[in-house]
Amino acid sequence: RASEEFFQEFGRALKGIPDAGEPEPKNRCWRLRYPGESFYFDVTPAIPLSRGITGTDLRVRDPKTIWSPSNPEEFAEWFCNIAEGRFPFQREQVAKFAEARTQVDPVPSGRVRIDDILRRTVQLIKLHRDNYYRGLSEQRQEGKPISVILVTLAASIYRDLLAKEPSRFSSAIEVALEVVE
Repeated sequence: RASEEFFQEFGRALKGIPDAGEPEPKNRCWRLRYPGESFYFDVTPAIPLSRGITGTDLRVRDPKTIWSPSNPEEFAEWFCNIAEGRFPFQREQVAKFAEARTQVDPVPSGRVRIDDILRRTVQLIKLHRDNYYRGLSEQRQEGKPISVILVTLAASIYRDLLAKEPSRFSSAIEVALEVVE
C-alpha cells in the first residue's frame, strides 16, 4: 500500500531531530515527544488530492480508508475565527480594568497572553480524554475520539453559546463547563 509506505518513510525522516525523542506512529500522524518538556508535537504527512492540485485539498494516511481527505488550513481558520469571539463579561472585565488604571506603563516587548476560553477548554477536554484512555487495552483505545472531533464539537458549541446566550455567563469557568456539558 502506497499510503503505508509513504507514512513509514515520513517517520524515518523524522528520526534524529535535535531535542526530539523517537518518533511515535499514531493513526494519521507521527508524535514527537520532547524529553523534559510538557508538550509534544504531532506531524501529519499529507499529499495533494491529485496531480496538479495544491493548496489545502489534501489527503492523509488513514489505516482503514488508506487516504482520508483533510483540510487543515481552512479548519484552523474556522476554529480561530470562533475562538476570537468574546462574551460580554470578558469585554466588561477589560473595560473595568482600563478604568481602574491610574498609571500608564510602557508597552511590553514580549507577547501578551489573551484570555482564550475556547482554546483552554479544548486543551482540558483533550487532557481528560488522554487520561481517561491511559492504561486501557488497545481495543478500548480504538474508541478514543480523535482531536478533530473534540475540537469541532467544542468550537461549534462555543459559537452557538456566543450567538444565542452571550449574556448568560459571568466567568470563563461557566463557559468552559457549559461547553464540556
